[in-house]
Amino acid sequence: MATLEGWQIFLIVLAGILALLFIAYQCILCWATRAYAKMVHDNTISVDDFVNEHPTPSQCLKCVLLNRFNVGNKIPSTEILELRVEESDKVAGLKVTFRSDVSTKQESAAAKHSGTKKPPLVVGTIRMGFGHHRIAYAATSWGLGDASRDVYFHDLLNIESEEANMIQDTDKMYSKFSRIASEWGGPIEKLWGSLTLSGDADSLRVTCQMAHYLSPIVSGLDKKSPIVASHSLVAAAAVAAGYENVINLVIDNYAQWFTVVPGALNLVQGPTNYHNFLKMGIPPSQLQLAGHWIPKELVDDIPTTCQWRIQRRVDGKPVRMLIPVGGAGAQRSFVCKLVAALAPMVKFGKVQLLLNAGDHAHMKQAFEEVLHQVDLEYSIVP
Repeated sequence: MATLEGWQIFLIVLAGILALLFIAYQCILCWATRAYAKMVHDNTISVDDFVNEHPTPSQCLKCVLLNRFNVGNKIPSTEILELRVEESDKVAGLKVTFRSDVSTKQESAAAKHSGTKKPPLVVGTIRMGFGHHRIAYAATSWGLGDASRDVYFHDLLNIESEEANMIQDTDKMYSKFSRIASEWGGPIEKLWGSLTLSGDADSLRVTCQMAHYLSPIVSGLDKKSPIVASHSLVAAAAVAAGYENVINLVIDNYAQWFTVVPGALNLVQGPTNYHNFLKMGIPPSQLQLAGHWIPKELVDDIPTTCQWRIQRRVDGKPVRMLIPVGGAGAQRSFVCKLVAALAPMVKFGKVQLLLNAGDHAHMKQAFEEVLHQVDLEYSIVP
């Protein structure tokens, strides 16, 4: 009997290992398919029907693992969190929702509006940076003039609960990775960008699945209320909780599955986005072109402010540039380079910069550092 060469033994062992790995992977895919079917069995809305495709075994595995990453071993709660409302200290006439303190027997948000008024208009958001918050405040401005109903500002992170903590943990992780990718740049930034821009059907599946765990945060409101959401997760949670009049403000102008919500009316800001969503297969009954999310007072003042801008140019005054950094503050490197590049024009009186760091202390620090580096005087607006 011939003796096998060393390289032959190596190939046989390698082939055996690869065969075992292939068999193990196939077994995992079989498990993932069953696990996915079990995971979505009781869902209010079928994402698979909405996107008009069923996930492959590998997609099932991806969705199951990402859902486990988001919620761990938590089981969706059927508890309805009692809410209360207080007058906003920032916007006159606006009411803000909070978690009720059952021990003090406070009047619930659902009961507060009872009487002759219509069910309140609820504007839901998640304070991840200031972008979603800004859009939510813009939406409330269009409802505050209606005396027939109250307007509630419902920030999911404002409702003290296990569900709110779940959102915060996910957001912190996203923000951390976004900043790291931006600072490292190169292949790392491109890889992170490809992951965050691939808002495919699987992303929507994961979003809607997580929304079922957040239902208790919205279930304490009047089910007859219209809910306007400045974050797709809020809209998905409202749909999962059984609300039938849900409006999702599609915040991004890049058509992706995870920015729309099945079962809601999805409003988009531009015609290109609208037509791209139609091409993707979004039912026309769940999609509408609306325009940009701008506060009513700014819209009302457009003729006046445009005249002011024209007069500033006539008078030779510097062009004002407002540069906000939202989301996770991931564009720190780019914005700091932009500020440095504009520094000569600022010194010559051609440009005036207004830098908005939002909620991000690290962005404020970065702004101050680059302003010192280019020797620009500045003042801080509290």
